[in-house]
Amino acid sequence: MAVQQVSQYLYMWRGMFLYRGSSIRTRVHGHHALQIAISESRPFRMKLGREWEEFSAVVISPDSPHECELEDKQVIFIGIEPESGIARAIRNNYLNGALYRRLDADMAGNFTGKIAGAVQANESPAKVNESVYAFLDVLTGGIPLPVTPDQRVDEVIKKIHRSLPSKVSIAGLAEEVFLSQSRLIHIFTEYTGIPLRKYILWNRLVHGVYAVINGATITEAAYDAGFADSAHFSRIFTRMLGTPPTGIFNNSRNIQAYICE
Repeated sequence: MAVQQVSQYLYMWRGMFLYRGSSIRTRVHGHHALQIAISESRPFRMKLGREWEEFSAVVISPDSPHECELEDKQVIFIGIEPESGIARAIRNNYLNGALYRRLDADMAGNFTGKIAGAVQANESPAKVNESVYAFLDVLTGGIPLPVTPDQRVDEVIKKIHRSLPSKVSIAGLAEEVFLSQSRLIHIFTEYTGIPLRKYILWNRLVHGVYAVINGATITEAAYDAGFADSAHFSRIFTRMLGTPPTGIFNNSRNIQAYICE
């Protein structure tokens, strides 16, 4: 029996993802995530203003309308929650107010080489994690270290993971660690680099992604992860990852997904 060859890879962190695979032309869209797009082969065409341009690698500011042609090209997409500390640092230190900026070809090529090598050698997600953060460290000018861990935030994170996919109440979380809702939201963002509501939503999305990878339909995954319906799941997926779930999961047997820390 022939072995199904994996040609797409999805790595998901808290508030961030990396996709490696091929892609097709997209219509004009402006997703919420800060996006980094890098070709591993020939340049791709992208329309970020009035004219089409060719890019080998580019950083795109959140919510910037764009259209791209990536047919038959091996690409890497990184999407980062725009309210996270990493995204804010990239916007301040690299984009510097611009809607997009080309990436240095040598820097991008070095990064894609490391990622491709780690994937092809079937190395652990930790190795991919190391390469991703080394690359982002260059764009941010040095990713700030987390603040001193707060036991209350740790307890909230554990509670969220125990509770999902059931409904998670911020009021209930705050009460459990003896904080006001506003104080909990503040220290959670300070500690993790991502707002509490976005963290809950992101983990709900991760739950749905795993359901699809394990054979569920998008509708089944949506309900399993606690979304109102498949349309709600698709809207959140598109908003955070920049493409509808069908764009990645048309053949779920052909994709390998990992959750990283």
